[in-house]
Amino acid sequence: MAALKSGLAWVTGVVITMILISLWQGEDVRWGQTIAMSTGGFLTFLVIGAIRKTNRDDKN
Repeated sequence: MAALKSGLAWVTGVVITMILISLWQGEDVRWGQTIAMSTGGFLTFLVIGAIRKTNRDDKN
């Protein structure tokens, strides 16, 4: 279930990033660049999630 949610979050992030870049550049979006950025964002999201989970585990 968690994997499904993170996959959904990644897809949503890609779509939102595509829209933002197209609005910002005012041209056709480069898929490769956007996917690379979204993947970077997703990995950051995973790292932050792992850190927060570790912090929660330490408190208990």
